[in-house]
Amino acid sequence: MASMRVLKLLGACDPGAAKSLSLLACFGFAAVLLTSTLPLLLLPEELAKLTTNNINVQKYFSKIIFMLAIHCQLRILSIITGCL
Repeated sequence: MASMRVLKLLGACDPGAAKSLSLLACFGFAAVLLTSTLPLLLLPEELAKLTTNNINVQKYFSKIIFMLAIHCQLRILSIITGCL
């Protein structure tokens, strides 16, 4: 629905259409980033338990899992900005 509205505005040469498209894209990208990194930040111990059965590995992996969240955010951000 929103994309059809933006296409209609762009076709009508509306001066605010480009801003509308960029805002729509930014909110969409923010939603993707949030949903992809939220489990990494909120559930590190559970994700470590799902990854391995070794207690020592779970302990160390749960401590560094926030780095995966940062890497995930930067990776998705670079992919998205490369598409723009």
